[in-house]
Amino acid sequence: MPNRSLIKTSNNANIIYLIALYSFSFFTRALMNIRKILKNLIFFISIILFSCNKPTSIKQFNKLIYNLNEHKDSIEFGQWINRNIGIKQKILNDTLKVDTLWLGTGIYEDEQFKAYQYCFGEFGGAIYFIERGVENYAYFLECTCPLMIERRNDKYIITETLAHLSGSGTIQVLNSPKELVKISLDSIPLDWKSARYPTLSEYEIYDTLRHLEKVLLDTVGITLDLFFEFDNSDYLIYSDYQNTFLGRVADGTIELQDTLLKLPSWRYNESPNEIINGIYHYTNKAWGGFSNKEIRKRTRSTGDIYVKNDTIVIGYYYWESIEPNVE
Repeated sequence: MPNRSLIKTSNNANIIYLIALYSFSFFTRALMNIRKILKNLIFFISIILFSCNKPTSIKQFNKLIYNLNEHKDSIEFGQWINRNIGIKQKILNDTLKVDTLWLGTGIYEDEQFKAYQYCFGEFGGAIYFIERGVENYAYFLECTCPLMIERRNDKYIITETLAHLSGSGTIQVLNSPKELVKISLDSIPLDWKSARYPTLSEYEIYDTLRHLEKVLLDTVGITLDLFFEFDNSDYLIYSDYQNTFLGRVADGTIELQDTLLKLPSWRYNESPNEIINGIYHYTNKAWGGFSNKEIRKRTRSTGDIYVKNDTIVIGYYYWESIEPNVE
């Protein structure tokens, strides 16, 4: 005959086990619900914070877009240039040479310095700052490829960009060219970099001569067209391989403001940007194309972009040819 006390004890144990199991299941579900609630709460808080961090307003620039394929637009664009620019003057119309060795073409000058630049695409480029009255020496900056130097508040803002692969660009601030490495022009034909830095690798020398002390923007995937200031903010016109955009540069990033043109405005190494009578100017010239088993496509684009106060003026010419790919 079974022992009733053992049966009673066994039943009590089962009841306690079931209660414990149910309690554990209940609290597990409760914790999962609390976790889900907290997850959703964090999600909504992040959306609110992201919305608060977004720019509250987008500056609306006036836009004048001229399609230079059209005769009427071409005439009006020329009239705008004549009214606002007049006859354009080439920046610093001279070159830097040591004997017969070409070192660069002019990109900037002020009362203290002349600056010369060269660009060999993905193989590198540089800027030489020559102090007036001390023409035998230069202050050297590794820079691929220099696009513009602008002096603001006694500082030098240097824009560089490279139309290689997906594109890249950097904007940096230089307090003074005298912060850079000073070299003798006579040493440039020699291997002066290795002589100056005998213990550094080639990459370490390059990194040292880049002198990226204060960087406003360092990015890939686009090319930079025109960096300018308006109403105490920094703006950038830039391009990928399909479109031309306007963005505001802040905290090392680009806040998209507008799509200016549904065509690209990137370029190879052409004449540097300039500021004429307070008007910023960028010129582009590019050609490209691709082919597959069906077609061969060729493109060519040229044009100019001007920024005058809150007005952006673009004159562009675009041509393309698509032919069957007959092998």
